[in-house]
Amino acid sequence: MPTRCNPLRPALVVLGIALAVGAFAADGAIYTWVDKQGVTHYSDTPPPGAKPINIKTVPTDTAAVAARKGATQKKLQDAAKQREATATTESKAAQQKRANAHACAQAKARVAKLAPLQRARIHESDGTTTYLSGDDFAKYKQQASAQAAKICGTG
Repeated sequence: MPTRCNPLRPALVVLGIALAVGAFAADGAIYTWVDKQGVTHYSDTPPPGAKPINIKTVPTDTAAVAARKGATQKKLQDAAKQREATATTESKAAQQKRANAHACAQAKARVAKLAPLQRARIHESDGTTTYLSGDDFAKYKQQASAQAAKICGTG
C-alpha cells in the first residue's frame, strides 16, 4: 500500500535544518543521513554513511537588532502613555460631568424652592438684607430659572 507524503514535510525539513544551524557553531560541520525507516536526520556527529552539508551562516547585525528592539520599546512606551492620557482625559470628563450634574441639581432645587413663594429675603455679601416682592421677585425667579436652564444645558 503506497503511503501518502505529508505536504508539510518539506517545510519541516527546512525548519529542522534551520534549527540545526542555530544549535551548532558557525564553523562546525553538520551531517545528514536517512535511516532504515526513511527518516532524514541532521547532527553534528556523523554516523557511518552520513554526508556533510554546507550551510552558509550570516552573522547577526546586532546594531540593527538593537535598533529594532529600541524602536519597539519606544512604541510600547508611547502606547502606554497614550492609554494613560486617554484614561486621564476620560476621568477628567467624568469628574466634570458629575460636577455639572451636581450644579444642575442645586440650581433646580433653588428654582423649586422659589416657585411657591410670593416674596424673598436676599442676604447681600456686604451684610445687608434686601426684601423682594411683586415684579422684583418675579424677575428674580425668572433669573434663577434662566440660570438653572443654562447650567443644566436646557436653555
